[in-house]
Amino acid sequence: MRASCEASLKRLGVDHIDLYYQHRVDPQVPIEETVGAMADLVKAGKIRWIGLSEASAQTIERAHKVHPVTALQSEYSLWTRDVDTDGILATCERLGIGFVPYSPLGRGFLTGAIRSPEDFDADDFRRTNPRFMGENFARNLALVDKFAHWRTRSTARRHSLHWPGCWRGVLRSCQFRARAGSRILTTTSARSRCGSKRANLRRSMRFSRRAQRRVRAMPSR
Repeated sequence: MRASCEASLKRLGVDHIDLYYQHRVDPQVPIEETVGAMADLVKAGKIRWIGLSEASAQTIERAHKVHPVTALQSEYSLWTRDVDTDGILATCERLGIGFVPYSPLGRGFLTGAIRSPEDFDADDFRRTNPRFMGENFARNLALVDKFAHWRTRSTARRHSLHWPGCWRGVLRSCQFRARAGSRILTTTSARSRCGSKRANLRRSMRFSRRAQRRVRAMPSR
């Protein structure tokens, strides 16, 4: 762990790392040992906060007893909502741990830009992801279109949010924020006008209770 951290510091050209994650939990090493080593890095000033990735509720509990865990990163989207039911979000909320969802737009599905498996490059790993294969693709595309239909009833319309994919990302981001307040942090790209506008709008948009219920009622795939 220390060697990996030192290598990262050297590559980044910095003297410390703010949030240092373990990607992912090593089943061969007790989490207490791993977090203990990370705690030593905190004491040495090499890192400031500790994060875990794809850890179970039980593992989070054990890790937090060794040293406070600041953040947990796991996949969370309309397609992957396990953290809602397996105790992970509840554990994070109870312990005051921030939750950082990755692939909140369903690995690109909710952008609206993916209409066919042929839209992927030949070496894109999503070609082998069941979500984007065969009948699953058609069913998931229908789910995306259903979600898109709600645009006309959202506040996105009043903001003239009509760049492809923007408003879907905003709605999903707002749903995350409504789910657990400030404990869930969603990130968006600011490399384009769409990304910048999405990041700004999600701060002002509100996701109604009715809309939240409709989103949660959607089947995950």
